Amino acid sequence: MKLKQRLFAKTCHQLGVISHKMNDLLGAEIYYKRALSCYEPLNELSCIADTYRNLAAVFQDLHRFQEAHHSYDSALRIYVKLNVIESQAPIYYGLSRLHIVMRRFDDAKDLCQKALDISSEIGDLSGQGRSHFLLAIAARELGNCTNAKSEYRKALSIFIELEDSHQQAMVYCNLGVLEEDQRNWAEAKAYFHKALPIFEQMGQEQQKKEVVNALKRISDNLG
Repeated sequence: MKLKQRLFAKTCHQLGVISHKMNDLLGAEIYYKRALSCYEPLNELSCIADTYRNLAAVFQDLHRFQEAHHSYDSALRIYVKLNVIESQAPIYYGLSRLHIVMRRFDDAKDLCQKALDISSEIGDLSGQGRSHFLLAIAARELGNCTNAKSEYRKALSIFIELEDSHQQAMVYCNLGVLEEDQRNWAEAKAYFHKALPIFEQMGQEQQKKEVVNALKRISDNLG
């Protein structure tokens, strides 16, 4: 009986993952909740935590932020109990993203710093890069442009090392926006020009359009 319950829970969890990837958010929610209803009586703590983490991401995409926060917290408590360090960093990162959306930037900064500390401890370069990127966003929103630039450049250095072109382009764009906000037109233009060929090469038309529009704004300001 327990074996069948585990197999059913695992299947529901996998269907939740697939549904989320297909942007069927309500379907993903249903499957993850079914998985939880099976895992919890079995006290499968690791599986429960993983499901809560995925469910939190679904709630966040649905803009149901309180439910997302609750699910992240539920996952985090279990990971801490199990002393699974490598799984705690993505939770702090997810919570930080959530707080940025909710415009709680001081909280976002603190949570992201925890994600960065853990990612550094376990040698997760990708996690470090993502954390520096979020720290830059929080710093920018808090009005600390100097710190924001520093964090963006740290993120960029890591993404270059990882040969992650998409993330490099995203950093260039954000640096471009930051410089544009400060009316540093030449610097902004240079960053956007670095992002543009990457988006063109990757066929990302929406991002390409945004960069082209930004370059036009800068050109208008330069006269």
